Amino acid sequence: GRTFDRTPKDALGPRFGFAYNFNSKNVLRGGYGIYYAGVAYGQGGRPTVGYEFTPTAPNLTNGFQPAFQLENGFPREAVRVPPFIDPTFANGIAPVGYPGDGLVQPRYQNWSMTFQRQFGTSAMLDATYVGNKGTRLPHNPQFLGAGYNMNDPAVLRLGTAVLQSDINSPLAAQAGIRPPYPGFRGIVAQALRPFPQYQAIEWRDAPIGKSRYDSFQIKFDKRLSDGLQFRAFYVWQQLYNNRANSGQRGGAGVQNPMDTQRGEWSIADDNVPHSFVFSGTYELPFGKGMSGVAGKALRGWTMNGIMRYDSGRPLAIFMNNDLAGLLFSTTKRPNRNASTNAIAAANGGFDPNRDRYFDRGAWSDPGPLQFGDAPSRDASASGFRNYVEDVSLFKTTTFKERYTLRIEAQGGNLFNRTVFCDPNTNWSAAQFGQTAAQCNQPRSVQLGLKFQF
Repeated sequence: GRTFDRTPKDALGPRFGFAYNFNSKNVLRGGYGIYYAGVAYGQGGRPTVGYEFTPTAPNLTNGFQPAFQLENGFPREAVRVPPFIDPTFANGIAPVGYPGDGLVQPRYQNWSMTFQRQFGTSAMLDATYVGNKGTRLPHNPQFLGAGYNMNDPAVLRLGTAVLQSDINSPLAAQAGIRPPYPGFRGIVAQALRPFPQYQAIEWRDAPIGKSRYDSFQIKFDKRLSDGLQFRAFYVWQQLYNNRANSGQRGGAGVQNPMDTQRGEWSIADDNVPHSFVFSGTYELPFGKGMSGVAGKALRGWTMNGIMRYDSGRPLAIFMNNDLAGLLFSTTKRPNRNASTNAIAAANGGFDPNRDRYFDRGAWSDPGPLQFGDAPSRDASASGFRNYVEDVSLFKTTTFKERYTLRIEAQGGNLFNRTVFCDPNTNWSAAQFGQTAAQCNQPRSVQLGLKFQF
């Protein structure tokens, strides 16, 4: 219906761009625009409470007699005909809810400034600043905190013993905690939830995500001339978010239910601070001017290559959560000791059979029922750097205009570099900082021969 979700009045997407030509070799470009992304609506379960019922008729004779006789009709005591209104219908479960603003489209503001310089007739340098701000991004509903039915940390003053006691226990009565409604069953922590009759409230498409991206990009292009073309590309970047649109690897949940925006705002786990890429093709100059068999063997060889070098991505350091059954949050983080380096072993000298990648002393236990001050993603606790070096060498020879022979050699991970998988990031685990798996492919060499006729 039209009253559920209204078209927003501010769904405008203006664009502005300019280019200024200083001279025949230098150009300045810039622009700003507002863009919108789509919304994948209707994921997961449907809020059908009160409108659906699945009746069952149990067979109490172990199959010797039918559960009911068709001629007598279905047993009415097992059927509730919807629609019906029953405030206890969804008690004890995690109901699904759809927010009225769930169809608000994610908004991105993009802006950039580029300086381009041409060198000769075949080369150009491009230096660019790129900025992006994301708002109203789809997010995990647990980042609503109390709206997800988590407890306020103020309840921790009652202590673990009281919070885990039965609502009808003498301990709960001494603390002045009473059942929230007649017939309630559960522990004190459950009774103190905003909606004690439910577990989590699984909202769909909560538009509360935010992000901010800034980068400096420099690119040098050389078009094909004298048998050589290549591109060299370097990016410095930083991406912050409140964990929206993030892979959320390890320790992914909320720590403080009352501080889900500022407290979870940090460097994003898919942020790569530095990245350098080089790719090119070079027609080898061997055999020029030679004839005969030697000329045919040496001429026409071409080398292709791509090399990429990336910084490690920030990781989430977390610990065993003694708050989970009290606040119903899903993550607890340790304290970060800024005076100690997080990474104990240099990337190049790390031996997984001997070393821990992380120094456990860089973090400490904040204590029972206390929040740690480590960020949700720690830029100083990044994973392993990523290296890629792939090279191919090939030669194509044509005979009598009808026959073509191609000889090729391909080398993947040519220097056989090892990139380990992320180390264990659970500070409470005995294996913290350890890894034993390789996450890239070892060196491989392929030889190929193709004849076309």
